[in-house]
Amino acid sequence: MKSSTCLKIAGGFSFFFFLFHIPFYWVFNWKESLSCLSADNWAIVMCFNIITITLLFFMAYVSLFQTADIINSRLGKSFLVFSTGFYLFRIAAEFIFFDEPNRIISAVIITLCLIPAIFYSIPLWLKNNLNS
Repeated sequence: MKSSTCLKIAGGFSFFFFLFHIPFYWVFNWKESLSCLSADNWAIVMCFNIITITLLFFMAYVSLFQTADIINSRLGKSFLVFSTGFYLFRIAAEFIFFDEPNRIISAVIITLCLIPAIFYSIPLWLKNNLNS
Protein backbone atom coordinates (compact mmCIF):
# COMPACT_ATOMS: atom_id res chain seq x y z
CA MET A 1 0.00 0.00 0.00
CA LYS A 2 1.28 3.47 -0.81
CA SER A 3 2.19 5.86 1.98
CA SER A 4 -0.03 8.57 0.52
CA THR A 5 -3.04 6.23 0.64
CA CYS A 6 -2.29 5.35 4.26
CA LEU A 7 -2.11 9.04 5.17
CA LYS A 8 -5.40 9.81 3.44
CA ILE A 9 -7.13 7.00 5.35
CA ALA A 10 -5.59 8.07 8.67
CA GLY A 11 -6.43 11.71 7.91
CA GLY A 12 -10.03 10.75 7.23
CA PHE A 13 -10.26 9.09 10.63
CA SER A 14 -8.65 12.11 12.29
CA PHE A 15 -11.22 14.34 10.57
CA PHE A 16 -14.00 12.05 11.82
CA PHE A 17 -12.66 12.35 15.39
CA PHE A 18 -12.35 16.14 14.96
CA LEU A 19 -16.06 16.30 14.08
CA PHE A 20 -16.90 13.77 16.80
CA HIS A 21 -15.33 15.88 19.57
CA ILE A 22 -16.96 19.20 18.65
CA PRO A 23 -20.40 18.46 20.17
CA PHE A 24 -19.10 16.82 23.38
CA TYR A 25 -20.10 19.87 25.48
CA TRP A 26 -23.74 19.51 24.40
CA VAL A 27 -24.00 15.73 23.89
CA PHE A 28 -22.65 14.96 27.34
CA ASN A 29 -24.37 17.98 28.90
CA TRP A 30 -21.11 19.21 30.39
CA LYS A 31 -22.71 22.39 31.74
CA GLU A 32 -24.65 20.24 34.18
CA SER A 33 -22.64 17.02 34.41
CA LEU A 34 -19.36 18.82 35.12
CA SER A 35 -20.92 21.37 37.48
CA CYS A 36 -19.61 19.35 40.43
CA LEU A 37 -16.03 20.26 39.43
CA SER A 38 -14.23 23.31 40.74
CA ALA A 39 -13.99 26.19 38.28
CA ASP A 40 -10.35 25.34 37.63
CA ASN A 41 -11.02 21.66 36.97
CA TRP A 42 -13.98 22.53 34.72
CA ALA A 43 -11.71 24.88 32.76
CA ILE A 44 -9.06 22.15 32.43
CA VAL A 45 -11.58 19.69 30.95
CA MET A 46 -12.89 22.32 28.54
CA CYS A 47 -9.37 23.37 27.50
CA PHE A 48 -8.31 19.77 26.93
CA ASN A 49 -11.32 19.16 24.69
CA ILE A 50 -10.68 22.36 22.71
CA ILE A 51 -7.00 21.45 22.36
CA THR A 52 -7.96 17.92 21.28
CA ILE A 53 -10.33 19.32 18.65
CA THR A 54 -7.59 21.63 17.36
CA LEU A 55 -5.00 18.86 17.33
CA LEU A 56 -7.31 16.45 15.50
CA PHE A 57 -8.05 19.10 12.87
CA PHE A 58 -4.33 19.71 12.41
CA MET A 59 -3.63 15.99 12.09
CA ALA A 60 -6.43 15.62 9.54
CA TYR A 61 -5.40 18.67 7.51
CA VAL A 62 -1.72 17.73 7.35
CA SER A 63 -2.54 14.11 6.52
CA LEU A 64 -4.97 15.01 3.76
CA PHE A 65 -3.29 18.05 2.19
CA GLN A 66 0.42 17.87 3.04
CA THR A 67 0.96 14.22 2.20
CA ALA A 68 4.13 14.66 0.12
CA ASP A 69 5.76 16.76 2.82
CA ILE A 70 5.03 14.11 5.44
CA ILE A 71 6.37 11.31 3.27
CA ASN A 72 9.55 13.13 2.22
CA SER A 73 10.82 14.83 5.37
CA ARG A 74 12.22 14.07 8.79
CA LEU A 75 9.61 16.33 10.29
CA GLY A 76 7.02 14.17 8.53
CA LYS A 77 8.48 11.09 10.21
CA SER A 78 8.12 12.84 13.57
CA PHE A 79 4.52 13.69 12.70
CA LEU A 80 3.84 10.01 11.90
CA VAL A 81 5.41 8.84 15.17
CA PHE A 82 3.42 11.44 17.12
CA SER A 83 0.14 10.62 15.36
CA THR A 84 0.61 6.89 15.88
CA GLY A 85 1.40 7.49 19.55
CA PHE A 86 -1.59 9.81 19.95
CA TYR A 87 -3.99 7.04 18.94
CA LEU A 88 -2.13 4.33 20.86
CA PHE A 89 -2.27 6.46 24.03
CA ARG A 90 -6.00 6.93 23.45
CA ILE A 91 -6.41 3.16 23.24
CA ALA A 92 -4.44 2.74 26.49
CA ALA A 93 -6.63 5.40 28.13
CA GLU A 94 -9.70 3.36 27.22
CA PHE A 95 -8.40 0.46 29.30
CA ILE A 96 -7.18 2.64 32.17
CA PHE A 97 -9.98 5.16 32.66
CA PHE A 98 -13.23 3.69 31.36
CA ASP A 99 -15.48 1.18 33.13
CA GLU A 100 -16.04 -2.44 32.17
CA PRO A 101 -19.83 -2.12 31.58
CA ASN A 102 -19.17 -0.12 28.40
CA ARG A 103 -17.44 -3.02 26.63
CA ILE A 104 -19.24 -2.55 23.31
CA ILE A 105 -18.59 1.19 23.22
CA SER A 106 -14.99 0.59 24.28
CA ALA A 107 -14.51 -2.01 21.56
CA VAL A 108 -15.80 0.45 18.96
CA ILE A 109 -13.57 3.26 20.22
CA ILE A 110 -10.54 0.96 20.39
CA THR A 111 -11.15 -0.22 16.85
CA LEU A 112 -11.72 3.31 15.54
CA CYS A 113 -8.44 4.42 17.16
CA LEU A 114 -6.47 1.36 16.09
CA ILE A 115 -7.20 1.96 12.41
CA PRO A 116 -5.53 5.39 12.18
CA ALA A 117 -2.71 4.21 14.47
CA ILE A 118 -1.97 1.44 11.99
CA PHE A 119 -2.26 3.67 8.93
CA TYR A 120 -0.06 6.39 10.47
CA SER A 121 2.56 3.76 11.30
CA ILE A 122 2.69 1.97 7.92
CA PRO A 123 4.67 4.73 6.13
CA LEU A 124 7.30 4.47 8.87
CA TRP A 125 7.98 0.88 7.82
CA LEU A 126 7.85 1.27 4.06
CA LYS A 127 11.25 1.57 2.41
CA ASN A 128 12.32 4.57 0.35
CA ASN A 129 9.54 6.78 1.65
CA LEU A 130 11.19 8.75 4.38
CA ASN A 131 14.55 10.37 4.59
CA SER A 132 16.51 9.08 7.56
